[in-house]
Amino acid sequence: MSIAEVPREVNNKTAAAYLIVPIGETARNQLRRFIEIEKENYSLSWRGGTKTKGKWTNPHALYYSVPGEKKAALSLALEKVGIPVDEIEFRETSAAPASAPKHIKDAGRIQALGDSYAAAIKVIEKKEADELDNAQRLFDEETITAMDYAQRMAEIKSRYASEKNYLADHANRNYRTADDVYDNGESLNTNQPLPFHILGHNKQRQILIRYNGCVVKIPVGQLRKDELRLLVGGDTSYFQDKDQSEILKNRIIDEARKNGFIDDENAIKTGVWKNGKLWVIISGDRSATFEAGELKNLDDPIINGRIIETHGGEWLDWEELNRCLKCDDALGLLKDAFLKIRSKAATWSWFDPSMADYATAFIMLSPVQQAMVWRPWLWLSGAKSSGKTTFFEDLLNDIFGSLAERLDKSTAHATAQTVGTSGRIPIFDEFEKNKHLGDVLELLKLCNKGGIKSSGTSAEKPYRFELHHMPWLGSIYQPVRALGDAAQKSRMIKLDMKKLKDNVSPFEKFGQDESRKIAAQIIAAMMLAWDSIDSGRKEIKAKQEAIIKGREGITIRTIENYMYASAILNLIHQCEKHTVPEWAALETEDDSDMVLSTILNSKTYWDGGDKSISELLELVRTNPNRSELEKHLWNCGLAITSTENKKYLAVRCDVATRYLLKDTDYKDLDIRGPLARLDGAIDGHLVKRSGKGERCVVIPLFHIDSSYSD
Repeated sequence: MSIAEVPREVNNKTAAAYLIVPIGETARNQLRRFIEIEKENYSLSWRGGTKTKGKWTNPHALYYSVPGEKKAALSLALEKVGIPVDEIEFRETSAAPASAPKHIKDAGRIQALGDSYAAAIKVIEKKEADELDNAQRLFDEETITAMDYAQRMAEIKSRYASEKNYLADHANRNYRTADDVYDNGESLNTNQPLPFHILGHNKQRQILIRYNGCVVKIPVGQLRKDELRLLVGGDTSYFQDKDQSEILKNRIIDEARKNGFIDDENAIKTGVWKNGKLWVIISGDRSATFEAGELKNLDDPIINGRIIETHGGEWLDWEELNRCLKCDDALGLLKDAFLKIRSKAATWSWFDPSMADYATAFIMLSPVQQAMVWRPWLWLSGAKSSGKTTFFEDLLNDIFGSLAERLDKSTAHATAQTVGTSGRIPIFDEFEKNKHLGDVLELLKLCNKGGIKSSGTSAEKPYRFELHHMPWLGSIYQPVRALGDAAQKSRMIKLDMKKLKDNVSPFEKFGQDESRKIAAQIIAAMMLAWDSIDSGRKEIKAKQEAIIKGREGITIRTIENYMYASAILNLIHQCEKHTVPEWAALETEDDSDMVLSTILNSKTYWDGGDKSISELLELVRTNPNRSELEKHLWNCGLAITSTENKKYLAVRCDVATRYLLKDTDYKDLDIRGPLARLDGAIDGHLVKRSGKGERCVVIPLFHIDSSYSD
């Protein structure tokens, strides 16, 4: 093809000029790419030459529509793709010049890509250096913590590294100088840090994004413009054209694939977790790991391939935790935290003074319950006005905030949903009134060694809840449903409270700020001393045969119930005397609560059907004129009586045994002794009915229900 044969019209566009471009195969491919990118800016088109015996007999003709003064710009642009300028021959045409290119202002501003890129990088590096210096200044002035400083440094470096990568990519991709991109103020958002964190993907091909502390799941097919706009907010620079939206979408998909598969069906929730030597702490919207003496923030909320949920309430002071973990005296830290809590716990009136020590030890164990190999049930038992509810609200809830979860009337399933796969501390107050008591106790059996509660759903896979909790339960008496089951009873530690003097405890709460500091001190002390605590636990376990031989009523399970708390007390007091407390055997020997519970739950025929004694006593209390019902109860061995302006339940022990306990384990037991041991009970009190008097054991009505008045 000769120059004379080159047409003026190409693809219905008039060329202002054309080039004769003698090039080889490699440059030819580069030229094709160049034209594809720049065809609109230069109105480019071309026609290939002819090749004979491996040689080009006619050169390629490149048509462009730019004024003559733009030749230099086009020449330089071609040179960037490997086409030597000295081999290019420009030919003018008579066609009118096209308008100037959109993004190139003049030929003089076009510089070599390397120089321009270097200049832009200097601008970015200066900004980076300024921010790093500012972070350093704040750290030197102790305005921010070391943890915050390290996180800020990482974020600054990551952000400006992204800008550098974007400039290089954009300049190369568009054959434009980096300073043009930067100086013209074009958006870098398509490669800047996003306002959310891409975690990875799950089995359902959903992309997992951490957004405002929550985990959002978006199916790949739904990464449309509207969904993306919802995530990135009002920054419309992402959506100026279709290409930018596509770039953002592809970036999210690529990063999700790079980060890999995540198990999002068993998320780890707020609390403290232990995995080997690694501790994981989750409070509020922050999570961190502690290992080998170092506390590290978890920027990626993933641990061992499982997602971490961080939208629970904050319950500890992170700065205090960091400070305490740097302490060289772990034992001193443990003692300090123990004494602070014990000073509060001792304000209650305990059946035995040492119960305050054990209650304190179990409070300190509660947030690290997942690390225990065996977790007992902690049962606060005491008469009305003994302070059980105050203990839960003003001590446990006060110290651990949102980590302590009240579940007073909860069902078994609701309990699993609320505390499952979390480090929350379950609390059940007035547990004897829970209609779902039996189901909840069966669920709590899974907690002792750790287990899984599965709940069926309409989906293919059921919900799974990991249970590894040490529950606190409170009641006036221990329900017969619990005491009648040997497997359940063996899991309990009964901490008995006496009635408080004048119904008032000289107790002052810590307050929110101090509470979070105390919580941080407890966590730090327990993590630092855990190896010593666990060693002490193993030593007690190794002595179990000798302990059982020397103590009547003690079983292996009893030793397991107390071993962690006793190990803490041995560390605090620097001794080895604590194994199982003396009062632990009374839990097995004293059947007082069990006898009363059995009587109250026994059935008798009344008004056309079987009714429990508890139901009939309630009818008598609310309908005092029910003389026939009172007579029926007296025939069963019971009556409500008054003395010194206080109400009691009178028990004719021989009659109650014969009629109400005939099918129980107590049919051959003299129940007078156990009932007389109940707090406030009077043995041998004379009760008259129908003109006849009989000696009974009278029991304060608060043992039956807290709603009864003293």
